[in-house]
Amino acid sequence: MRFVDAPAAGTKQPAERGELLFFAGGEERDVAEATPLLEAMGRKVIRVGGCGMGSSLKMVNNLLLAQAMVAFSEAVGLGEALGIPRASLLDTLIGSSVVAPYLSGKRGKFEEGAYDADFPLRWMRKDLALAARSAGETGAVLLSGSVAKELFAEAVKRGLGDEDFSAIFKLLAG
Repeated sequence: MRFVDAPAAGTKQPAERGELLFFAGGEERDVAEATPLLEAMGRKVIRVGGCGMGSSLKMVNNLLLAQAMVAFSEAVGLGEALGIPRASLLDTLIGSSVVAPYLSGKRGKFEEGAYDADFPLRWMRKDLALAARSAGETGAVLLSGSVAKELFAEAVKRGLGDEDFSAIFKLLAG
C-alpha cells in the first residue's frame, strides 16, 4: 500500500477554476505518480516531505489565514471606533502591502455582512485546535495562535460556525 496526503489550499472559486494548490506529503515517487491527477484539479503541487507533511503545511497555512483575518478584523474595528468609515478603511487597507492578499476576495462579505461559507469557521477552529495541540507536542511557541483559537471557539459558541471563517469579522469588528 502507498499513501500520499495532499490537502488543498483554496476555496470553492479556485476549485471551480482548477486553481487549487496542493501540499503533498509522501514518498517522492508516489507524489510524482499522483501529481497528474492533482494537477487536473489545481495549478500546483508542492511536495513537502514524507507522509503527513502535506497536512502539517496545510495546518500552518490555515494558522496564518486565521491570524491575518483576526488582525484585519481588529484593525477595522479600531478604525471604525476612531471614526473612520468602514468603506474608507476597506478602500485603504485591502490591496495595500500590509494586508494579506486573500482579503480582497472577502471584501464583499465585509461590505454586505453575508458570510456564506467558502471555508466554514468551525473548520478553521478545528485547524487552530490542531495547531495548538501540535505546538504543545513539539514545544513550539504559539501565543497569538492560541488567542486566535479561542476567538474562533467563541465565534462558534455564538453560532457563527457554519458561516465563512471570515465571519470572525462580525465578532471583532461588528
